[in-house]
Amino acid sequence: MRRLVLFLLNNILVNQILIVLGKDSIIKKFQSNWEKTNIDEEKTLQENVGFSHEPQVQEAIDKVHSKIQELFKTHCPETANVLDIGCGVGLYLQDFPTTVQLNGSDLSESFINRAKELLPQGKFYAADYLKLTFESNFDFIYSVSVIEYIAPSQLRTFFDKLYQELNPGGIVLIQYPHALNKRELYYPDLSYIQYSPLVIQKKAEEAGFKTLDHQHSFDGRDLKVKFDTKRYDPEKDKSFRNGAFYIAQKN
Repeated sequence: MRRLVLFLLNNILVNQILIVLGKDSIIKKFQSNWEKTNIDEEKTLQENVGFSHEPQVQEAIDKVHSKIQELFKTHCPETANVLDIGCGVGLYLQDFPTTVQLNGSDLSESFINRAKELLPQGKFYAADYLKLTFESNFDFIYSVSVIEYIAPSQLRTFFDKLYQELNPGGIVLIQYPHALNKRELYYPDLSYIQYSPLVIQKKAEEAGFKTLDHQHSFDGRDLKVKFDTKRYDPEKDKSFRNGAFYIAQKN
């Protein structure tokens, strides 16, 4: 039944109507949800959060770790308050020095429980980020491979919330799978959205952000385009090497 509903609903024509009506998040109700995901002890932590250890995948992941560390060192104090949206088991949060105040949110309670074990000094929340409230603002907020699950009608709300929860001068990093062809500009799949870089940047700037950089997360090319014509690993439907970094600052 779930597959049938997705087949009937999740297409360009129906999705455009759902977006106009603000009902585009309905697809999430019928898809495999991270909220139901539990730790598989036979897999590594990285495999549990959806990424293999294949050399090309690991290289792309290492670049994300490096970018997060670079931004922290360049823009944040050693006692920064940091939030990882969609933190999984906390693998990226392990990169920060012990002086940093660590925070993470994720839909999976199983992932959050493991993150608490690995990083007992952190604060973790098993909840949808859009429904969370926090006691204090942050100096650095980032998310890795999360925004593809946020419906187009909620995208501006997402950036508004980011802006409100950052301290003045605070930094945001969004790593996401970007559009690779013209068809993806019309949202053919609302269960996994490959946003146009121009859409991401427009929504962020409308919320008040100053764009610092928008680049390919694997090869560093400028990505201020509607869609990217260069595709890594074309034999795969989804490759982590086909991604972008959107980096912005709160004025």
